[in-house]
Amino acid sequence: MSEQVPARLISVEETSKVLGVGRTQVFELLRAREIDSVKIRNRRLIPVVAIDEYVARLREGSERQS
Repeated sequence: MSEQVPARLISVEETSKVLGVGRTQVFELLRAREIDSVKIRNRRLIPVVAIDEYVARLREGSERQS
């Protein structure tokens, strides 16, 4: 029986679903260096931890404005 290993890198499409935004918005975030990514061959992949860090920064900014 094999155990499933959680993904450490996810695609732009998966990232858009996680964040609830479109692919274009994800590419804009990548271009603005708001989210880190890696390139493996011709695929742009996003570390799950980079998404967590981005969301944490958004939350911090939101809490400061409150």
